[in-house]
Amino acid sequence: MRFLTLICIFFIFIEHINAEEISDKNKKELHDVQQQMRDDLISGKTDDARAILDNAAGHFHAVEIELGQIQTLMQVGEYRHALSAAAHTQSEHTDSQDAVIFYAWLLAIAGHFPQATQLLENHLQDHPQQSSVQTTLTQLKSHQLNSETINTSNAIQLSPFISNSKKNNNLFLTSGLLVDKGRKILVLKNSLGDYKHFDVRLNNGQINDAIKDETFIDDQFALLNLSTPTPFSTSVKLNHQPTSMGKPIYWIGFMKNSLHKTEWPFLKTDVLGTPSTNENNFSIHFTGIETGGLVFNANGELIGLSQSFIDKDSKVIAINQQLSYLFITDEKTLTSNTMIKAMDEVYEESLDNLARVFANTEKAK
Repeated sequence: MRFLTLICIFFIFIEHINAEEISDKNKKELHDVQQQMRDDLISGKTDDARAILDNAAGHFHAVEIELGQIQTLMQVGEYRHALSAAAHTQSEHTDSQDAVIFYAWLLAIAGHFPQATQLLENHLQDHPQQSSVQTTLTQLKSHQLNSETINTSNAIQLSPFISNSKKNNNLFLTSGLLVDKGRKILVLKNSLGDYKHFDVRLNNGQINDAIKDETFIDDQFALLNLSTPTPFSTSVKLNHQPTSMGKPIYWIGFMKNSLHKTEWPFLKTDVLGTPSTNENNFSIHFTGIETGGLVFNANGELIGLSQSFIDKDSKVIAINQQLSYLFITDEKTLTSNTMIKAMDEVYEESLDNLARVFANTEKAK
């Protein structure tokens, strides 16, 4: 028994020595890998980013490599995989400020605020000097997340990567939904103003030109034609059943304090409020949200898009069944879900389909 104990201590000691040696010896290599990963993600080369990280992981064990792999998973919309990997990384690197912040952030953006808050409170008991963890915790408790005010190392970014050449200061108008097999964006008609040319930013960092589809006629919605079709892995399923006041919902979208920031969307839960004059439209008890967020029922079926107001609750503008052709990708999209869908799954599907729409002010209206 004493022999086995000594063997275990020996290997723990050797592992510690190797970790110290690897950290010093490969500092420059780690920096180069991180920079190449960032360059690849900014350029949309996610496969290249994955390859360089996988190759680096085969040479040495470092938390920075694991965090980079999680970052790449989020860039391609694999939220549940990223969340699982973040939990593993944080449990293995319990002293890492970046690891615990990243895991807590991924929990929070999909609505798991209590779990994220508890995680950071427990961490601060052992690491009270980590000020960025305290900043993150303060934001979580107020439900006001702002990645730009949290200081992290070069190992993580709490938002998608966007091409520097495509960043713009164009006027933000609304969020919208990728439909028609990735060829169009569905938005609320009154959110576009008189603009006809747009920049559409997707959650994978891609930015697409779009123009208003003048052939599409609807009282409440408009379609934007993308210059380059964007394939997605999961199509949102439209709700085909009547809905009513008091039904639980998921809302996924962006907050008004992040109009020009690059953020991942946030998930909130609520119940449908009172119906408006149009019985298919309901109030929801959110303020400070962007117009165009996606509203799902508990089964993960899309009810409609949210419309926000300055001085009152937001509301859901239900999508008419006449527009169901925009959501058909296979036979499964024609049937109704019968089981409640987990928040994480609904959130992941939305990463694939939610977009932000900016007026292209360099082109004429």
